Amino acid sequence: MATERDGGNCLRVAVSIFSIYYWISALAHVFLGLWMLLDPKRNYILDLVHFSENDPLLKASAYVSLVCGCAQLLVGFLGLCGAVNRSRFLLLMFVMFLICTFLADVAMGTLSLFYKDKFSNNYMEVYLKNLTANRYSRDRWVMPLMDTIQFYIYSLKENVREIVKSKYGVETDEPENRMLTQFIDKLQFYERCCGSLGPSDYIGSRWSQSGAMESEEMELPLFPVSCCTQIMGASALNPLAKSYARCQQFGANRQWRHPVHQCCGGVGPLDYKDSFWYITNTLRGTRSFVPPSCCKQAQAGRAWAPVPIDPMCITYRYLSSPYTTSVNTVGCSDRLMSWFNEQIWIFVGFGFGSALTMMLGISLSCCLISRIHIYHVIPEDY
Repeated sequence: MATERDGGNCLRVAVSIFSIYYWISALAHVFLGLWMLLDPKRNYILDLVHFSENDPLLKASAYVSLVCGCAQLLVGFLGLCGAVNRSRFLLLMFVMFLICTFLADVAMGTLSLFYKDKFSNNYMEVYLKNLTANRYSRDRWVMPLMDTIQFYIYSLKENVREIVKSKYGVETDEPENRMLTQFIDKLQFYERCCGSLGPSDYIGSRWSQSGAMESEEMELPLFPVSCCTQIMGASALNPLAKSYARCQQFGANRQWRHPVHQCCGGVGPLDYKDSFWYITNTLRGTRSFVPPSCCKQAQAGRAWAPVPIDPMCITYRYLSSPYTTSVNTVGCSDRLMSWFNEQIWIFVGFGFGSALTMMLGISLSCCLISRIHIYHVIPEDY
């Protein structure tokens, strides 16, 4: 007695295609988990959240994504084999794993979303200030965390500075340069900043040199219009300076040109004044006012091994002239808060987006199971 199966031909194709997508989704889950856990520019935010109240929080979401992706890679063949062979058993197993994946994705998104407001109401600023004043150099995990925060926020500026120096506003007929120029203009317009380390980034840049070669008689602009404080109605693609003449002056204040943003401490470098780290240094006879990671870094510097441009920067007294030129003078809380929110929305978007596709897979698989007909064929000579 032979057994034949038929029914749900279109659904077989749909479930087979979804099974391939399921494998791709597995790779995406693994990539997201490894990216968040191993990328030094991101995993320090996981540590920040993890240690703030001793809860796993976002780090748990990263592990959920990694484990879920590995499990998907192992069981993804069930849907494909079940659809090809019209096997209800394999399809039921596949549906069970889809439900587990759906729950894991919802948990990943919900866990991240639940803690989104964890550092709201200026709590990030208070938290970083507490780390700086009371726990830097006292708790083993705080020093590398703060050094990483202070280094990478500056390191990002170095990458932007390289774009400003070499590709902004030159050879805009090339798609890459045109795109980067628009990116810098939008960044300066929306973030109300100028350059990477400051307006001086444009001095000696290829943009300023190309303007000098094109016109030797006219007075050339020192800074792009997007660096200037804008009037109402201006847009990133059509910036309108509040006062273009004042914006182009050296030493223009923030009323006419956007300032530079740099990072040290929670509210600022003075967070280290009279801190535990500062007091213990003084008792040991070492005069250090800020950690090396607060200083403006050379290209050879790394988060775990800062290399200040000025090696003496940590010894300059607060608010002295050398101090203001060699130390990052703005706190890290605002920029870190934006990075924290970015991390949150990556998990939320990926988690809930993946959960929706899992619901589609569950529906397709259940429909195929209901359409499968099993016949027992009795031979004529039986």
